[in-house]
Amino acid sequence: MVPASTPVVATSSVSPHTIYDAVQEYGHTMHAHRDFMRYYYGGQRFSRTVTVPPRPYMRPAVDIVVSNGSCAAAAASAFYGAMWG
Repeated sequence: MVPASTPVVATSSVSPHTIYDAVQEYGHTMHAHRDFMRYYYGGQRFSRTVTVPPRPYMRPAVDIVVSNGSCAAAAASAFYGAMWG
């Protein structure tokens, strides 16, 4: 017996969805395109370069949801809900 074909595809992902997330996650040194950059860190400051230190938040979150099974459980729940209501 051949299983019935369905259009249902279940996926689960944990990832940042904005462009500046990689700067926060891994750190980065940014350089001014013109004279100076304006940024706020305890008040307004100006500089030619700004170094953002790494502040990992996604990698620890991924490790937690993968190791405790909640990511797989969410994918299975979505799949079963789509298939059998």
